[in-house]
Amino acid sequence: MRIVLIHAKINFDNMEPYGLLALGTYLTSVGHSVLVLDFFPGDSMVHYKRIKNFDPQLVGYSIETPAFGLIKACHKILKETFPKALYCAGGSHTSACPEETLRQLFLDFVIKGEAEKSLAHAIDTMEKGNDLNTVPGVGYLSNNLYQETKAPSFVENLDTLPIVDRSLIPDYPFYLQPPGNIRGLVIPRTANMMTSRGCYNGCIFCDSHNIHGRTIRQRSVSHVMQEIELLIRNYKAQALFFIDDIFTHDKQWMLQFCQEMSDHFPKMKWGCQSRADCLDEELISHMKRAGCKQIDIGVESGDPKVLQKLGKGERREDFIFAAKLIHQYKLRMLCSFVIGAPNETWGSIEQTKALIRKMAPSMCQYFTLIPYPGTALDRMAQKKQWYEKVTYTNLFSQKQWDRGFLTCGLSPKEQMVAKKKLQRMTAFHDHKTLIYGWFRHPRFIFLFLWLFIKRGFFLKTMVRSIKEGNTIFLFHTIYTNFNQFLLYRLRQKVQN
Repeated sequence: MRIVLIHAKINFDNMEPYGLLALGTYLTSVGHSVLVLDFFPGDSMVHYKRIKNFDPQLVGYSIETPAFGLIKACHKILKETFPKALYCAGGSHTSACPEETLRQLFLDFVIKGEAEKSLAHAIDTMEKGNDLNTVPGVGYLSNNLYQETKAPSFVENLDTLPIVDRSLIPDYPFYLQPPGNIRGLVIPRTANMMTSRGCYNGCIFCDSHNIHGRTIRQRSVSHVMQEIELLIRNYKAQALFFIDDIFTHDKQWMLQFCQEMSDHFPKMKWGCQSRADCLDEELISHMKRAGCKQIDIGVESGDPKVLQKLGKGERREDFIFAAKLIHQYKLRMLCSFVIGAPNETWGSIEQTKALIRKMAPSMCQYFTLIPYPGTALDRMAQKKQWYEKVTYTNLFSQKQWDRGFLTCGLSPKEQMVAKKKLQRMTAFHDHKTLIYGWFRHPRFIFLFLWLFIKRGFFLKTMVRSIKEGNTIFLFHTIYTNFNQFLLYRLRQKVQN
């Protein structure tokens, strides 16, 4: 069967749809012809031409809540163009809202959880003319009544899945271009990888368990090394970022991984995501020797009561200890924080400021807390009426980081004031790191000067920021627009 798998973005980040590529690779391994497409703002016509040439028999969408409106618009066009094709959806949003997604998009069926085995089984069943009621993890309508089969089992041995085939996405080299996820290091070819699935933590705002569950399943080190070798051979990758929820969860696995990296890929630079309480000096010293350059940590708040309410399972002391070790071994550290948590006060914000000063991250990111469907936070918010019900094309989408959302602590207006105060506190250091990374390369200096002269927008931004005394607006707007312009140029170059 000819299958098109589609993901959509609301911005120009160059993070490939890794899960969709893994799904496409598995479907290819069982005999199907697969095309994976990642819709960026403004390039939909290029993809529609590719889809028309491919003439799909099945179209599958991977839906994240912020992009629901974009997928809905895309689906309307494809449904009119290919009326005889079958349509399905999966992903975090679909897994949390299967019936709603099915009915709103008028799909043939939906997939809950990990999709490899379920989708392959569903396709085989439909090709034989049988009913979907025997396929685990599927939802569909029968006489306009929603039917859902039993939950699918997880793939326990991830080594049984084929290594991701990145050639399924036509312009994959675009995703290797800077800026990668190792902030401040502009490395020409940075690839993303996943070595495990699942997360045992119970953060109330996270929806990853809807797909991969609470138990971590780990690929073998040798299997991971094979993928790294393919990335170097096929794409000349120079750096890696591991997008596992908790890359460092298994210390013994990590020590073996670091040894293999030191032995086989000593020049490879890499970064990862970790919990603070998974790090100790022995592990960090091995990571440093194996090429690690950056560790990302989700801190969220400096208030112990807020951390407990968020279900973090970590203490301020864990963050401070981890930061001390990271600085000792001269690694970079990116920390993320959320604003708008239940029972958060201005005192909480002051405690967060104090923790940031103690940790001294290389870079900070700040987000307003969003109750994504399928999270414990969303269930709490609906029960206690912490927000007005909105459509997924509105506040869950483009506005999700631009305004406060919940009313369970600081008001939405206060949340934005708190966010700006935190941003101002670290703005120069955060953006200095990013801008320094870009301007180590002369071609970006000339491009920036050309853009500054060509587009009066940057000059207007400077004037406005000076009038308002808002330096964070200046740094953020100039960097974001320059960054998106570079990515847009690179994407156009790859597509041509």
